[in-house]
Amino acid sequence: MAPLDSMLLHWLVSSLRTAGKAQAKLHAAIARDGGVQAIVNEMRTRAEPCETIGL
Repeated sequence: MAPLDSMLLHWLVSSLRTAGKAQAKLHAAIARDGGVQAIVNEMRTRAEPCETIGL
């Protein structure tokens, strides 16, 4: 595997692992509290993804 391929693969896998942990925290909060109130301050706003990609 070329160095760039390896770097891209590492980035993709790391992103998925990070997202998976965030999802687990979300699901735990919903199961425990019945909603996201306890973690809403950790969530991205609806505008933030658009800002990230320049919309």
